[in-house]
Amino acid sequence: MTALGGQAGELDEHWTVDFARQDDTVVHTLRGKHPRAHEVSPIVITMSGIGPLGPEQAEAVRRSLGYGLDEKVVLPRGAVGKMTVTGPAFLAREHQDVEMRWHPAEAAPLAGMDADLVFVDGEQVTASYPGTLQHRGRGPTGRSKRRKRAGGH
Repeated sequence: MTALGGQAGELDEHWTVDFARQDDTVVHTLRGKHPRAHEVSPIVITMSGIGPLGPEQAEAVRRSLGYGLDEKVVLPRGAVGKMTVTGPAFLAREHQDVEMRWHPAEAAPLAGMDADLVFVDGEQVTASYPGTLQHRGRGPTGRSKRRKRAGGH
């Protein structure tokens, strides 16, 4: 395992690949070697030929990309005609017949801070619910926030 990790670490000066096994699936996770990896060696993923999506899938994509929601999204095989990755040589290629999955990004720097939900009528507070910030996201359509409170989200 150490030798495999060493080989993965030598693939690129800005990026490395972590790997894990979940049941019968090997999971590869791309990780920047430094905080500016995405600036000095950008990676772009382009999907084309996206087939018709079911209502639930289309709504999940809209929420995730449009508002930066931190939910898992899965596009099954056949839903994406082609996926092209540009960036470091070890990643750059064109893929077809792929299942696309994206997962929530790591917690925002402010995650864990107090985040009270307060309702105001004019200048008078009508209700206040204490909670903790769990996620902040944004996209071209708008922003999202998720907070935890006693009894729910």
